[in-house]
Amino acid sequence: MSLLWKLKLDGDEPGRLLFNKLSSTESECNACAKKIPTSNKGVTNLKAHLRKHPQYKEQLAEMEKADQAKKEAMQRDYNNL
Repeated sequence: MSLLWKLKLDGDEPGRLLFNKLSSTESECNACAKKIPTSNKGVTNLKAHLRKHPQYKEQLAEMEKADQAKKEAMQRDYNNL
């Protein structure tokens, strides 16, 4: 599952996510209410939409960096066994 689905929306409602999946072929951006096509369960169009919201693109980059560090730490631990 892509980290895009875990991006938190800035604002008054804690825990609210940036993207809502409306159907298997469509999602909605909660920051601007734009409906975005999502074919084949892909997130390419969601990533492209992030260009309109640089603060969330930055948030995603930080999440990806932390996720990669976690994976690398797990791999090191596994290799040390």
